[in-house]
Amino acid sequence: MEAKIAKIFQTYAEGMANLKKQESELWQKLAFQAENLSHEEHETFPEVKVDRSKLKSFEDLPPVLTADDVAKLLGIAKETLNVWRVRGNGPEYIKVGRLVRYKRDAILDYVEGRVKKHTSQY
Repeated sequence: MEAKIAKIFQTYAEGMANLKKQESELWQKLAFQAENLSHEEHETFPEVKVDRSKLKSFEDLPPVLTADDVAKLLGIAKETLNVWRVRGNGPEYIKVGRLVRYKRDAILDYVEGRVKKHTSQY
């Protein structure tokens, strides 16, 4: 009976070791894919610096903006924008991997949605 139990535990231990090896290989593959995706993201969403002094209208903005640009445009700290994203009460955003971008039109919609005529509208 003891030999049978020992054999069961040995089989279990071998199975767990095999699972850990497979898990490790899977994490390595995912890390490699994430690294490659990260490089592709930068090509897909290049960072565009916005110079507010040269803007004549909202349409002059690039179609996709960085969080830094949006914070500058709204006159708030980037950290405030981050908090809004967490709480879900800021402008809509795009998330690709770790990159956060905002559509120009989503910023306009957000700003227009915040227009109030009097304080009782909050």
